[in-house]
Amino acid sequence: MSPLRGEKPPRGPDDNGSDMPVLADGTWVVDRFEGGFAVLEHGDTKEHRDVPRTRLPEGTLEGDALVLVGGRLVRDEDGTSERNERIRRLFERLKE
Repeated sequence: MSPLRGEKPPRGPDDNGSDMPVLADGTWVVDRFEGGFAVLEHGDTKEHRDVPRTRLPEGTLEGDALVLVGGRLVRDEDGTSERNERIRRLFERLKE
């Protein structure tokens, strides 16, 4: 369930009985950090989920692309690089 505009996503235990919210398959991007949580945005649906920082791969940064592998979030190196390159090109076009 997506939060309504202006509402914070749910935090804490989810239906699965752990501190990890249920995440849909696909690419999730780290939108920002808030305290001990990372706010992730799904690449396709744009839904947001708060995930404890302890559930992220070590060294995860804002803007990193993550995917679920075996129930764990892992950094998608190619997805992160492609996203960063796309953003760089957009900024270059804005400068023109």
